Amino acid sequence: MTAFALHLRRSLLRFVAPVLAIAGGALVWSTAHPQVATQADIANGVGSTIAVLAPVLAGFAAWDALRERRHGGGPILDVAARPASRDLLARLGVAECAAAFVFTTVVVVAYVRVSGLGLAGTPMWANLLVPLLVLGLSAAIGILAAGTMRHWSAVIVAALPPAAVYAGALLMRGAGLAQSLNPFGNRAGGDFLDSNPPFFLGQALFLAGLLVLVVGLVLFGSRQDRWRGMVVSICAVGVAVSGAWTVDAQHQRWGIPVTDAANRLVEASSEDGGLVLAILPQYQAVQDELLTRWIRAQDLLSETPAAFERLEQLTDSHPEQAESAEPLRALYLNPASPTVATDSVLESLIDLHSPSCAQSRTFETTLVELWIAGTGAERRAQLMPEHADALARLRALDDHAARDWLANRFDRFVSCQISLDDFPPAS
Repeated sequence: MTAFALHLRRSLLRFVAPVLAIAGGALVWSTAHPQVATQADIANGVGSTIAVLAPVLAGFAAWDALRERRHGGGPILDVAARPASRDLLARLGVAECAAAFVFTTVVVVAYVRVSGLGLAGTPMWANLLVPLLVLGLSAAIGILAAGTMRHWSAVIVAALPPAAVYAGALLMRGAGLAQSLNPFGNRAGGDFLDSNPPFFLGQALFLAGLLVLVVGLVLFGSRQDRWRGMVVSICAVGVAVSGAWTVDAQHQRWGIPVTDAANRLVEASSEDGGLVLAILPQYQAVQDELLTRWIRAQDLLSETPAAFERLEQLTDSHPEQAESAEPLRALYLNPASPTVATDSVLESLIDLHSPSCAQSRTFETTLVELWIAGTGAERRAQLMPEHADALARLRALDDHAARDWLANRFDRFVSCQISLDDFPPAS
């Protein structure tokens, strides 16, 4: 039986890896976008999940590598004829298999989770390679710490580097090469920001270099393999430097702003052709609900200066607010929202309000927005009984009366001055 097969047979990671895989699968499942799915979302979800699992795997890898010493076999290992580096390399191979298993499970679960949402885009292999190497490097750090320290404290030491790097990504802000090389600090892109593959390939090269460097250090720790360790370490440094240079050559840009959004849009039209929504392809999964919500909003606003026939999703930033309302033109869609269509109406209505709303805005104005957005828009709002009653009275109006009510109070709505007195009286 080979050393690898022996360690695999006796490794604690045989039991730890499935547990981590289940935990990672549950995490990536729970954080997936509920209504819209893109390849960028997959890469982001996998990366965020691996960031949580990496310190845990590093600690368990160190604990597993200390198995014989915990069981009193340290003196035997110290005088064994077989170089200690070969033993550690076998353990490293087992740890890397565990890392690959956990990563593969997380990726598969991420794809299964969004399988019914109409996944948009092409697979981002460079982006997915980064978390795989992060997990592999974390496991290797655990093995190296155990081989160097030969004490249970190696478990804590092994978990610290990936945990510290993750904390740095959460707490540190700004640019610079060090921040750009942080594998937890960058994302795959978004609706109006494309991923930059060379940047992530550079990150992958840098991480691969560090992983090979760990192998070189393990070899260097044994007298018989010292020269091999030197050669491997020198090559590893070269790979890591080339990765850092690649990232720096991209000017630390992990994303590229989309400049041709208009060419990517697809149109969704109402049956009578009176309303056209131009949306990015990934939102076609919710286009029917979008049309339903916006047909209602179009009808209610048809007798106001905000009347519209076409809305386009060209940006996720609102323009500066004007003193007077203009026809709605922009459609804002949030892929992370559990109610993409409802929130799109609420977001677009922001463009109608005047600058004075920033200083003075009544809650009753929000009620009108919820009314325009349609049934169910108030589910996440905390309504007092009088507000719930006022909203119900608005919804009780017939189509003609509803249009007249909004047209007659549109200026007050634009200036955010709607009050309870403006609502239809109780019958």
